Amino acid sequence: MRANYQVEQDLITSRALVELFSDDFLRENLAFRGGTALHKLFLNPAPRYSESAWKKTLNNGGQLFTYAKQAGSTQFISLYASDFLDGKVVSQYYLITLKDNKKRIEELADESLLSYDKAKGLDVEDIFNTWKETYRQDYATKGIFESDIPAYAIGKTKYSLKDLNIISSKDLQGKYHEFV
Repeated sequence: MRANYQVEQDLITSRALVELFSDDFLRENLAFRGGTALHKLFLNPAPRYSESAWKKTLNNGGQLFTYAKQAGSTQFISLYASDFLDGKVVSQYYLITLKDNKKRIEELADESLLSYDKAKGLDVEDIFNTWKETYRQDYATKGIFESDIPAYAIGKTKYSLKDLNIISSKDLQGKYHEFV
């Protein structure tokens, strides 16, 4: 039997997804990939989200970049997961911008690197390689759900001290091992 907090988490997640995908602008410009989001919108039973999905994304694009190809006008893709901790919904996501940075494209004009505009007309692998090679796998962990992000303005352009998170020694140890 599911605990009350699990039922509440399920309800909050479902309602959030319904609201997001009920909006024409967000539905056309944002693609989520994550066990929770996919299950609520398309799948049954629920697949389990794990860090392995992000590792696959970093390695070869995983399933996330297939959504960029399916919805070619998508400007952002996001790998999203949430949990219910201490009475609050806590989300974690990776937000990848699929809009070209004109300055970066101009700087790299002599190198034979693709832009998103060109890659979106090719294969999924080309979109992933554009992110990997042209944009050096740049991503954000803020820019959708924070209180200072206005509706319809996906992505965060200005950061402040409020954006810093306190990390535990366990988190720090994990980061150390990521870089070793």
